[in-house]
Amino acid sequence: MEIEREKVREFRQALLRFAQKTPSIPDVEIEVPEYLLGFGKPVFDAEKCWGCAACKIRCLDGALEVREDGERRLIVLYPWKCIACEECAKLCPKEAITIVHSINLREFLSDEPVVCVEHDVVRCENCGKPIGAAKQVDEVFSQLEGAGYPPSHWRRSKALCEECRRLLSARMLIESWGIELA
Repeated sequence: MEIEREKVREFRQALLRFAQKTPSIPDVEIEVPEYLLGFGKPVFDAEKCWGCAACKIRCLDGALEVREDGERRLIVLYPWKCIACEECAKLCPKEAITIVHSINLREFLSDEPVVCVEHDVVRCENCGKPIGAAKQVDEVFSQLEGAGYPPSHWRRSKALCEECRRLLSARMLIESWGIELA
């Protein structure tokens, strides 16, 4: 992996030196032969992706980043950091990522990230913290509904963050003992 990182870094530096001599960097996609390891990028299927961020967790080089932007969750890519190791695609629980062996020249030379996919964010009804991407929250709770968990608990906790959910569980437990809380 270290060889691929160095190869991508050197290639980008050479392209940046060349780009300084040109009036504008063309917005072109360049196919890269598969035998040139370390070059490529993940492409997200927005219909399949549920915004869980598993891809970012497994990204070896920090090429993927998750950002909360108001009411949106963005998964962004720094193309010049990606070494096409495919770890993000392997870990994706929804099989929403494909590695393509191409680079967009303008994106590759830019220091700005590229938005790969974006999702609505669900916020905690109690404290306002982000819980997760709406597609992920909806799917998890629909699985709970079908798994026989008591609806009284998961329906009340669906729109709560982890901390507020723990507080709700503790409150419900204490109330089940007959102790009144203010």
